[in-house]
Amino acid sequence: MKRTLEILSAEDHKMYADLVEAIFVKAGHHVATVPNGREALEMVRQAPGRFDLVVTDHQMPELNGEGLVVWLRQNNFAGRIIVHAAALTTPLVQRYRSLSVDHVVTKGHETEQLLPLTESLFA
Repeated sequence: MKRTLEILSAEDHKMYADLVEAIFVKAGHHVATVPNGREALEMVRQAPGRFDLVVTDHQMPELNGEGLVVWLRQNNFAGRIIVHAAALTTPLVQRYRSLSVDHVVTKGHETEQLLPLTESLFA
């Protein structure tokens, strides 16, 4: 990948927050990590156009990933969105897809796909 991305990670589980950050920082990207969708929403609101990519969990306190994605779409977020979550049901994945997220990645065995999927989005 040729350019450095500004990535916002919304993740309340510290282990996954650290893992997502490490994956992207090791590849040379800048990552801001917040523990819930409300704080992610505020960061995007305060700096429109700053983030190229939002990586969000689904189940978080204060505002879940679906609520965050709905807000991003309603406010014309121009970046890409990846949902990185555990135990997603088929109806929930379909709702995310109807909101035009770029990828849905299952935590754990698919986490290693975050970087290659991101690279394909910005190739």
